[in-house]
Order: sequence, then structure tokens, then C-alpha cells
Amino acid sequence: MTVLTRTFFDEHTNAVFKECTLLDKPTPQRWDPNLTEEDIQLLKDCAANTAKKRACQLIFHGSNSKTIFYLTNYLGKQLDKTICHIQCEALSKRDDCDRVLSRLFADAETKHWILFFDEADALFGKRSKVKDAHDKYANQEVSYLLQRITDYNGLILLACKLDDTAAHLSRRFKTCIRCK
Repeated sequence: MTVLTRTFFDEHTNAVFKECTLLDKPTPQRWDPNLTEEDIQLLKDCAANTAKKRACQLIFHGSNSKTIFYLTNYLGKQLDKTICHIQCEALSKRDDCDRVLSRLFADAETKHWILFFDEADALFGKRSKVKDAHDKYANQEVSYLLQRITDYNGLILLACKLDDTAAHLSRRFKTCIRCK
């Protein structure tokens, strides 16, 4: 089996972003028996909504990365769409993170990709009580990113391990699947 992946390339700046990988032909490996019937129905509903060109955000909460990658590939295969796998831990360390995400969203909207934010804790766990100007700026970045996700007219998958991040995200995005 050959997995077709490539790195995200920004045609406007001729820059390669190693933090973002495009998976052109997703192929799920095996089904995880730990999912409940309710979780399976959530996946099917999410796929159906996306196929009808409705926005859908789905949170995968837990530390079982095999299950998370399986579910991501399953949705990509069902919808026959390219998955853009974003490594949030590496992306959050970039100085131009906002610019990269802006270009990524622009390309994803025109090419109808599934956006998969892996280790979303790195980007969304930054919110804190404002003690100084840096905290205020970090909170504004997270708010802006959450708004971009809400406005995206496609499928967005967020994988997080921390309970705090999952609780924060599930207040905004109602669909959450626990991956044990």
C-alpha cells in the first residue's frame, strides 16, 4: 500500500511548510472496537453534513493516536477529500504562525480540504488569565483562530490530549469523540 503525502507549499511566497502535510488518498487501516455506537453515528453524521457542503467541527479527545489517525483517514476516504495534517506543536513555535494559518485556510477553502489539527493543545491551550500584554496578545491569537475555524465551510478535525483543552473546545464545538 502506498500512502500519497506531500508537504504544503504556498504558491504566493514559494515557501514550504514542513508543519503541514497533505494526504491525498486517505486509507483507513482498521476499525477501533473501543468506539461506541453513538461515536460511530457522530462520524457518519459529520461525513453526511460535510458531503452536503455544511461546516462541521469534530474534536478527538484522548491519547490513542492510532484511533485518531484511523478516524481521520476514515472521514477522508468517505468524503474522497485531501486531508491537511497540521502539526500544531511544531507550528506554534514559528514566528509567522498566523501567516501560515491564514494561507492554509485560504488554500483549504478553495481546494476543499479536510483540516486536521493534530496536538491542538499546543495552539488552543495558550489561553490564560491576562497578566500582561503578551497574555492578551496570545488570547487574541487563539480567539482569531477559533473564529477562522467557525467560519470555515468544511470539515475540521481537532485532536487534543488535555482535558482542559477538550473542555474549552467542546463549549464552542459540540461534537466530541473520546479516543481511549
